[in-house]
Amino acid sequence: MPKTIDWPHAPPHRLTERGTYFVTAATYLKAHHFRSPQRLEVLQRGLLTVAKDYGWDLEAWAIFSNHYHFIAKSPNDPASLQTMLKVLHVKLSG
Repeated sequence: MPKTIDWPHAPPHRLTERGTYFVTAATYLKAHHFRSPQRLEVLQRGLLTVAKDYGWDLEAWAIFSNHYHFIAKSPNDPASLQTMLKVLHVKLSG
């Protein structure tokens, strides 16, 4: 069977090994929901809180009105990233 080659523009999400991850997330349709300084603060505080709660060690982050990025070291269970982001996004949507 030929070896499968990952497509670099849509790599698989491998959350099985402990390590450092680079994450990007965007709002639906890239709408600018976090345009004000207060809303940006809500997003930043939410990200910092859930990362701490789930044991992710944030090394760097950038937050914008319609998306964010972060680099973090995973806890022993890197698959917790999916749950962590779901919790964050539910809190932000309310």
